[in-house]
Amino acid sequence: MNPELLATLRKWQASDDPVERAHARWRLSQPETLKALPSRPGCGPTPALMPLAEALQLHRLMRRCPWRSTEGCGCTGARCGLRSAIVSHRDCLDCLRAYGAA
Repeated sequence: MNPELLATLRKWQASDDPVERAHARWRLSQPETLKALPSRPGCGPTPALMPLAEALQLHRLMRRCPWRSTEGCGCTGARCGLRSAIVSHRDCLDCLRAYGAA
């Protein structure tokens, strides 16, 4: 656990907010392996950013992909006809990078 997070949790232990106290108590009671996880529970390390030019090119291809659903606002993942599942933008970009646009 990094020192900044540890300091925040120690501060929350004395907080007037019961949610902060409960979170700090729970997080500090976890084994060291769980304490080392990033702030986003269930997520691995943050993936490296791709170059902007590549991201824009892949995004244009993603918008034209015939397997991607077009309903919804577009701020979250879309339904992929190839995978029969809702996928994230990163999943779409990885697929386009590997297989190109149909």
